[in-house]
This record gives sequence, structure tokens and C-alpha cells, in this order.
Amino acid sequence: GQYLRMTGDTAWLTTPLNGEPLLSRLHRALDYVWQHRRDPASGLLTGTHTIDWGDVELGECTQDAIYAGPGSLWTADLYDQAMLALAARPLADLHDAAGDAQAAQTWRQRADLTAAQTLAQLWQPERGYFRMHRHLNALTHPFDEDALFPMAGNAVAIQAGIADPGMAERIFAVARQRQTEYAVSTLSGVLLPPYPDNVYCHPAVNKAWHYQNGGQWGWFGTRLI
Repeated sequence: GQYLRMTGDTAWLTTPLNGEPLLSRLHRALDYVWQHRRDPASGLLTGTHTIDWGDVELGECTQDAIYAGPGSLWTADLYDQAMLALAARPLADLHDAAGDAQAAQTWRQRADLTAAQTLAQLWQPERGYFRMHRHLNALTHPFDEDALFPMAGNAVAIQAGIADPGMAERIFAVARQRQTEYAVSTLSGVLLPPYPDNVYCHPAVNKAWHYQNGGQWGWFGTRLI
């Protein structure tokens, strides 16, 4: 989407890759996610129980923590919904540029539906930010997981247009307040407060303030700014 806006190069969309046009491949890739990675009950995308945008799964101690498997604990998480909406709208623009108004309308409708379901199920009006995820199984924690502020997912939800300007202002205020409360040196702390020690098993995140568990990630702080 960015490339097309910068160049106006619509011929690029028909570039053949192993006999199939580029745009067709982009469409099929995101359509696979829509068709096969959504929870029928909630309508939201599914992902394993990770930290905000992260790749390390709860309950797995080895490098297999970055792969879904038979023992995975599934959630519907904010970051995935935001990324889908962020991808669907530019894909609609690409279809418009290629003259396929019907496909463009389909992807805008899917982006709108994702945004509406995300607002309905993940926004916390009493706290002023989106919760990290909803569990899709019976897993519970002995603490209030929804009190953990997932900055990265919230930043991308703003970028994706899921949060309206009023919601965005509330998210910004929470980010500044948590930075001060937890004495983090920048706005880039991705989970404030972090999970307590040993909630996760993998050594990259089993301690607070390590890696995705409360660490600072400049590329998400920059998106927030």
C-alpha cells in the first residue's frame, strides 16, 4: 500500500510470481488468515497466549515457545486484530487501483468488522485502553491480567483506526502515567506492569522487565509518538 501511494505504479500489482500476479498472492495470503485463523464465537483472530505483540508462548520453556502446537493456549489478542485491520485497508486500496471494486469493498468490510469486534470485546472504557487479549479456554491467572497495559497493541490499534481520537488521547495518557509510575526511562515499555516472575516459563520472559515482559522496544515507542 505504501509503495503504491508513493509511486502510483499499478503495473507492479500484476507482476507475475511463479505464474500468479502479485496482487492475487497478497489477497490469498490475507484471506487465508481471515478464513482459517478466526474464532467462530468471537469473530476475532486467534493467537497463542503471548505477551502483547510477542512470540514466546505461555507454558513452554524451550525454543518451541515460538511455535503453536497441541498444547498451545489460545487467545484473541489485540495486536493481531490491529495488524489485520492495518493490512486489510491498504489491500482494499490495491484492489481499487487494479479496478476490482468488489474485492476492495470486501476488505474494507472485513477491516470494519474487525474494528467493531475489537472495540466490543477488548476495549476497557473504565481503564482507557485495550486489554491485551481474551482467553479462548478456561485458563485463569491469580492476578488481574487486564490491568497490564500492552502498549504495542494499543499503539497499532490507534494506527489501524480502531481507536477514535478520544480513545487515542486516553491511551496516550495511560502510557505517560505508566511510564512515570514504573520509572521507565522512555515511553517504550511494552507491558506495564509486566507479568510477575515465573508466570512464563521461557527464560527470555520468566522475569519481570526482561525482553517482551516489560522491556523497552523503541520501534513501538516510536509508533506511539
